[in-house]
Formats: sequence, structure tokens, C-alpha cells
Amino acid sequence: SSQKMHGIVRYEYKGNIIEECRKDGQVHGLRVVCTQMGHIWIRLHKNNKRLAQLVLNGDLSEQSSIDEGGLKILKDNIQLIRNCFV
Repeated sequence: SSQKMHGIVRYEYKGNIIEECRKDGQVHGLRVVCTQMGHIWIRLHKNNKRLAQLVLNGDLSEQSSIDEGGLKILKDNIQLIRNCFV
């Protein structure tokens, strides 16, 4: 009834496919973006604040990362995410 997105949300934005978790309308949890170029952007959020980001190439090798307090959690579980794309 609040009209705020909640749960898993999937959508397309500028040709990129996005799947993210939302809590009361704000990004919370995992956000995965598959780009037209074949890259996979993986972000971890908590209450709309980004904690970490990993960018994977099309072959699932790591291209870059950003740590804002959650990169260890993301890297500890990255194999689970990679398995989804194999």
C-alpha cells in the first residue's frame, strides 16, 4: 500500500539488465548489473549506502573493486555469484 518497491526488483535501464534487492524503496543487499559490453557490476548495499563494488569482465575475472566497508563480505561470497553466470 505504500507504493515503495520492496523485495527483488528487476528492470532494464539504458540497455543494461539490473536485479537488486530493495527494502522500503531503498537499495538494500545485493545489486547486479549486466551491461551491454558483457561486464557484470556487483554492489553490496545497506540501507541505500554502498558498502562495496566489484566489476567482473565477461570471462568473470575481476576488473576493479571499491571498498566502503563491505568488500571482504562480497569477495568471500563472489564464487556463488560467479556460479550463476557459468
